[in-house]
Amino acid sequence: MKLFGSGISAVAVATQLMGVSGSPTSNGGADTSNNVLLAAGQCAVPNRQRPALVLEHNFADPSLVYDPIDCSYYSFSTANGKYSVQMAKRNDATLKWDILDIDAFPNLGAWAANGNIWAPDVQRIGDNSWAMYYSAPSRNDHPEGQGRRCVGVAMAKSVRGPFTGLPDPLGCWPAQGGSIDAAGFYDPKTNTRWVTYKIDGNAVGPSGGPCGNEPSNGQQPQSTPIMLQQVGLDGFTKIGQPTQILDRSQYDGPLIEAPQIVYEGGLYILFFSSNCYSTKWYDVSYATATSVKGPYTKAAVPLLQSPDFAGLVGPGGASSNGAGYLVWHSWSGQSGNSGTGSRYMWEGNYRVQNGVLSMVGR
Repeated sequence: MKLFGSGISAVAVATQLMGVSGSPTSNGGADTSNNVLLAAGQCAVPNRQRPALVLEHNFADPSLVYDPIDCSYYSFSTANGKYSVQMAKRNDATLKWDILDIDAFPNLGAWAANGNIWAPDVQRIGDNSWAMYYSAPSRNDHPEGQGRRCVGVAMAKSVRGPFTGLPDPLGCWPAQGGSIDAAGFYDPKTNTRWVTYKIDGNAVGPSGGPCGNEPSNGQQPQSTPIMLQQVGLDGFTKIGQPTQILDRSQYDGPLIEAPQIVYEGGLYILFFSSNCYSTKWYDVSYATATSVKGPYTKAAVPLLQSPDFAGLVGPGGASSNGAGYLVWHSWSGQSGNSGTGSRYMWEGNYRVQNGVLSMVGR
């Protein structure tokens, strides 16, 4: 696995990967590249009457992206030891997903210490440009990361890669525990691009409970805020400072994480997971707003939680296409209050009615 040299600017790297001359557009012009997500009916759109297990393979934190070139859905997931990210493609004939034996991300950003990538998210930026948002451990000597996890961006000319990491991270927050779970969003209402991520406060929490952020030895839990960073239409140039749009409450357990924003039904929907990933209480929750910057109001109940459907244990790490189709992971087994085995991928459809989401089949 190669580290991309830091002597080359992010714009130069991305320009080469996007196959254009000059700097990528960051602020001007209409961006229609992600409209295909809302017009995916031109090809086969998954339509499940009930949520279903679709990939019996350890595939944690699956992201969902649609490629109009071959009329297919792809998913990327956390590293498995062989590759820094895993990749799968939906098989419309079998209604399942197939693992692709592809090293989609061989060239990490220079700030990254290794290929232990968490929760990658891929977005189509232009006709020949794709961005991957990811989290990796930073180098100990990196001034921004200081050995903590940061979120970064990688670019490619194809959804299948190869992706090349840009030399600088997008956000780090080492004193607060680092940052993880980055996901991109194109806002069709304002023609702007954004990235959400989590500040990993439980990484420096009081060490109580299964995710290390419950009261212990007189210490109180740390915040695990969801941040929103505007970027240019190139998908990576930062615009302004990140702002907090959500945080954990007493009802969320030790944390909230795995954010993703979609615009659907006239609402901004922020998907996230709460409670500890290793337990049966992990869930897929959501909050809604009328502006991308919020304020976001959490739903009264999660969209998915154990045991909503047979075999569902600690569902989380969800990703939506912004048109009622969702993928997520669930433990393959359960022992007491803990998930066991592997995190398999599920898919299902949801509806939005009067600002409330519900799963089809419930």
